[in-house]
Amino acid sequence: MTVVYTLNNKNEFLIDYSAKTNKTTVLTMTNHSYFNLSENLASTIHNHHIVIDSDEFVELDKELIPTGKKIHVMNTPFDFRNGRKLADGINSKFTQNMVVNNGYDHYFIFNHQQLENIVVIDETSGRKMTIKTNQPGVLMYTANSLDENLALANGNSKPYVGVCFETQASPASLHHDGFPTVTLNAQETYKKQTVFAFGLVE
Repeated sequence: MTVVYTLNNKNEFLIDYSAKTNKTTVLTMTNHSYFNLSENLASTIHNHHIVIDSDEFVELDKELIPTGKKIHVMNTPFDFRNGRKLADGINSKFTQNMVVNNGYDHYFIFNHQQLENIVVIDETSGRKMTIKTNQPGVLMYTANSLDENLALANGNSKPYVGVCFETQASPASLHHDGFPTVTLNAQETYKKQTVFAFGLVE
């Protein structure tokens, strides 16, 4: 297995994953970085405006295990197709937001119909991040239960101090039908890429 991290002159951070196997292997690789575009850890990610090219997300049970049921995002706080703030879900009484301790810790299945799979904007700072990937979806985690004792550059961690976009295959793939496979067969090559691009809101 190999992971290559690249910074280029286009303000892009690329992660390239590759792997080969001589036996049938279960494999999906991802990255768990937290992003806060405000740069100020006194500011949470509540007001980050998110667009996700996804019509469906995967339901979680009370143990946070995927049930295998895909839920359409329409008329829910999970509808990011035209953009919305993370606060909509963090403050929501919608069952799926509450089951993860108020926020998001869910897998979204990409439509792969837009140029970018994800767009993140912090209106206060004017910063923008876009994500492009050939992974089938993303697990978005809004740090609902983040430990408050982790020392960071500008203070200790706390819930909602950052948001993760874990591009990967679905955690439900092993146990439920209808999800992209996580099986890498003998002699096959696993090749995935995720590109984080940074800029300013125009």
